Formats: sequence, C-alpha cells, structure tokens
Amino acid sequence: MALALSSAAWKEFRERGGLQAAICPRIKPSTQEHGRSNQDERALERLLDKLPNRVVTGDSFGGPYVGVGHNDVTKAIVAYGQKAVPHLLDRLQTSNVDETIFIVFCLRELRATAAREAVDKLRQDLKRAKRFAGVQRDFTLEVQIDYFLANVDSWK
Repeated sequence: MALALSSAAWKEFRERGGLQAAICPRIKPSTQEHGRSNQDERALERLLDKLPNRVVTGDSFGGPYVGVGHNDVTKAIVAYGQKAVPHLLDRLQTSNVDETIFIVFCLRELRATAAREAVDKLRQDLKRAKRFAGVQRDFTLEVQIDYFLANVDSWK
C-alpha cells in the first residue's frame, strides 16, 4: 500500500525529522541532524582520503602543464559545498603534488574566498622551494594557483 502526501504534508514530515523521527520518536531532531552532520563529515573525509592516490591526467595543448578537470572524487567533494573548504585547507599543508593540484582545483570550483591566503602562501612556498623541491613535475600546480588567484577577488 502506498501513502500519498501533499507537498505541504511532505515538507512538515521532513521538518519533523522524517522517517527516522516517525520510527524513533524519542530521538530529538537536533540529535538526528548532528548524526547526519557527523556522517557527512566522515563521508567527506573518505573522499578526501582518495585524493593522494589520484594522478592528474588531462589534455595538454602543447604547454608544459596539464588541463585539470573533474573526476568522480572531485565532483563529490565539490558537491559538499563550503563545508569542504576547511577540510581541503587542512590537507593542503601536507598534500603530495597531485593531491595539491586537485585541492586547489576544488577550492577554485567552490569559489573559496577563504582560501586566498593559503593558496597565496602555497605559491610563495613553491617559489622559495619550501614545497616540492626536488620533485620532478610540470607547471600544472602553478597554473591552478594562478587561475585561483586571478579569479578569487571577483567571487566576493
């Protein structure tokens, strides 16, 4: 047997905690929201754990860098919206080259103005050889940083 609800009734059902609240009425909706939030955080962390193992591949139009586009992991991370930004910034400090490229790419896709200082610091660290010194690589990371910094002020 199917149950049909009007859109107003469906909205009220969701606001009151949905099916979980109907099945477990003793659990307060705020507790349910917190549980969902923790689940989201863990799911996001699992996605971020996949980045260090991803290799940047893409098209090159003759330049000494690779064009970066979305893959299944970056799409899923960006789908978290601004909630992903602090996690990306935490990882930016210790990430490998490919992971760093993907992080800057995701920050740009998210239009993360809060990441401006960290991305600028990364650029300075690269110039001073504090990050990735001695690692053979092309200019893909620098290009992603330049794209981010060229656009960040227009996102405000």
